[in-house]
Amino acid sequence: MKHLSIVIPTYNRREKLLRQLHAIFNQPQAKDVEVIVLDNHSDYDCEQVVSLEFPEEQFPNLKVIIHPYNIGGNMNISLCFYYATGDWLWMMSDDDVVAPASLNTVLGDIEQHDEKIVLKYSLAAMPYSSYDNVTIGSLNDLTDYFEEKKLLLGNLIFISTGVFNLNRLKPVVGQIIEYGFDSMSAINPIIIGLDKKLGDVFFSKKYIIQRNDPHDKLNQGWSMNYHYIIGRIVSILDYPFECDGKTIRRLLYLNKDWNIYKLARSLFLLQDKTKMKIFHDRTYKYFYHGRRRLKAEIVFYCLYMFNFDLKERRFMMKS
Repeated sequence: MKHLSIVIPTYNRREKLLRQLHAIFNQPQAKDVEVIVLDNHSDYDCEQVVSLEFPEEQFPNLKVIIHPYNIGGNMNISLCFYYATGDWLWMMSDDDVVAPASLNTVLGDIEQHDEKIVLKYSLAAMPYSSYDNVTIGSLNDLTDYFEEKKLLLGNLIFISTGVFNLNRLKPVVGQIIEYGFDSMSAINPIIIGLDKKLGDVFFSKKYIIQRNDPHDKLNQGWSMNYHYIIGRIVSILDYPFECDGKTIRRLLYLNKDWNIYKLARSLFLLQDKTKMKIFHDRTYKYFYHGRRRLKAEIVFYCLYMFNFDLKERRFMMKS
């Protein structure tokens, strides 16, 4: 069994997947790790494409697992914890390219921090996701640190910046997979592990991936699925926490900087006022508070009642 498993969930990203695999295997330490590709039933033959580029006789530690049908992105990501056989898991997106020498960094760090439950690295090019070298031992310590540094809980969503100690997390791996529907498979091990007091989380100044700013399909700086992600995140309330309600609320408040304009526009694209209101009633009270809550409500109700976009200062047309 390899000490470290790299598991890459992928779907219909042939070129990006191959680019990622080359970035991994260009590093000499790659021969010492397990590399697994979880293909979510792509439209191309992922196993054949990978084997042609990386023949088994030269890359015996590379394996492709293809699901018999598309099981959804959240489940595909969560199953990284099921298929990894190493002591540690580096769950890696197919489009966040690993940095040069990152394998050497991770392998050295897991030896140094063998008692930690998660190692979380800084995210390059993200102004509010540059960490100190700090150890966090509880959920309240986590919220204290993020509030003090003005960091955002949403930045923890990026899966490629986390390395997980499967030996320490073993008692909750089932729950990590079970509650992966909240779109926070990279955050759940941190939150669940700290809630269950399984160990500490280490935040690192180091960068282990190279990431470009994403471009949405509409090229307008916001996504049609913006509300979908936020709706999933609030599902954290479904998890049976052992901590008190005040701590849970503090965790949710760390999401306060989700863009209120993007959210309202994304909801407007549903073209269904009832759905807009249902979503509003379920989520806004957890993500926005104080003056920001008031602003969010005004932005929402201007679109909800009058189809008026406050930021653009114009009426939105229905499709």
